[in-house]
Amino acid sequence: MGICMDLQKELSSRQEDHLIFMQWAKDSPVLDVNSDEEVSNFFDKYISASIPKDNDELKELVTSRQRHKCGTSYCTKKGTGCRFKFPKLASLRTVISRQTDMDTKNDIEEARFVQNYVWQQAISESQTEDSLSELHEILNCLGIHQDLYTQSLTKVSKKVEVIPKQNFSDVYINQYNKELLSLWKANMDIQFLQNAYSVVMYMFSYMMKKEKGMGELLKRVAEEVEQNTPTMREKLQKVGNAFMGAREFSAQEATMRVLSMPLVHKSKKVIYISGYAKDEWVKMPHWDIKNLGDDEEDIFQKSVHEFYSLCPGELENITLADFATTFQKSTRQSQEDRIHEEDHGHSNEETT
Repeated sequence: MGICMDLQKELSSRQEDHLIFMQWAKDSPVLDVNSDEEVSNFFDKYISASIPKDNDELKELVTSRQRHKCGTSYCTKKGTGCRFKFPKLASLRTVISRQTDMDTKNDIEEARFVQNYVWQQAISESQTEDSLSELHEILNCLGIHQDLYTQSLTKVSKKVEVIPKQNFSDVYINQYNKELLSLWKANMDIQFLQNAYSVVMYMFSYMMKKEKGMGELLKRVAEEVEQNTPTMREKLQKVGNAFMGAREFSAQEATMRVLSMPLVHKSKKVIYISGYAKDEWVKMPHWDIKNLGDDEEDIFQKSVHEFYSLCPGELENITLADFATTFQKSTRQSQEDRIHEEDHGHSNEETT
């Protein structure tokens, strides 16, 4: 499918742990550069949004793990419809939907009318979601040509959107990858990100996901400590205690905290390497500066650049980036150094 660029495991307040990862597919088609047909074919190769008919095991996984169920306590609590935009639009094939400057207001309204009209007809003929008729049957019944219906799909989205191939019985199915779902055997939601902006927004939507009701609570606590707490340290401590004391978390997270298990796992660790000149490097904390000798002039933290400059000859061809990501500063003394100190009377152990 592609190269796994990053993987992260985290816990949510409602569910079990999540695995969030991004994959980059080399030589993948680009929207508005390659043709829409090439993008659609690439999408169909890796992403599905329908219930399979020729694989009973996968069918059971899709119907039991991938079907979205709207609820007033979750996705429709604001009374404005499902916030995840279910049910999705039915389509005979995967199409790219985008409104252009060439589309008039009447064109867009007509496209939406066709979609609503066909959907209402599908609902009126069925008793349950599972008994919805096939899309081509509804179109034939209404006398709507398939090309006209597909053309209407290309005009319904203000932003660029990939509408996958789905029948009416599939419009509550989350997008999935067949191979990954067969291995994972749990709910997944796979998204096709069309550009760098989409990637950044997708990442930050997870990073900045707010805790339920936490914003107002922290705002009240912050206002209270601002008036009654003298030092910044005490202010931060009270805000932190309020956050940890009132935050909702799942039974799984409670168990992991009790057992001191890691709550987050990341496949990549980020190391910061300063690109500034030495006189602009981050200074030591003030308590370390106070402990320096009177004649000591170097008040800067030791950086990876200084350790890199001391590399032995066998590492002369290693780059700074490889050095920083491969080696870590050790805080433990080697046995040779301890013996050297003891020989010169610097051992911390008392002898009798």
